[in-house]
Amino acid sequence: MTKEFILALIGQSRAQLISTFLAVPDDKLSWKPLENGRCALELFSEAAVAFVGATQFVVSKGEDKPFLGEFKALAAESKSWTKEEALAAMETNFAEFIAAVNEVSEEDLQKPITMPFGPGMTAPMGVWAMIPHRACVSRFAQINYIQTLYGDFEGH
Repeated sequence: MTKEFILALIGQSRAQLISTFLAVPDDKLSWKPLENGRCALELFSEAAVAFVGATQFVVSKGEDKPFLGEFKALAAESKSWTKEEALAAMETNFAEFIAAVNEVSEEDLQKPITMPFGPGMTAPMGVWAMIPHRACVSRFAQINYIQTLYGDFEGH
């Protein structure tokens, strides 16, 4: 897994997420399909904060391992963001992630890292650096589903 591959795939999934998010009308940004569900703004903000932990992980070359508690704390803070704040955070956090990935070597990306969750979850650092891709793709799908619930069946 190369830096170019990581950045291209994450860049693409991030762009798709932004496109879908921008298609949500302002009056639907905070709409939730269920009382205990999440709205499009919360989902997008979660993807934006996923880059923070991933950046820390990459900068430390796998020594600083993000954990769910940190992510939940950041996600809780992001719940008060406006659309503009969420978009700005996505831009800032993505730029910092790109800079971090560009600083590590291809050899660093191949280094096996064992994560603190799940027994024996070991993979190359480059695999773990792809966590923002998963965050963007899953939030993209969740926002698309919310869009269909309020009648938007367009591809964004």
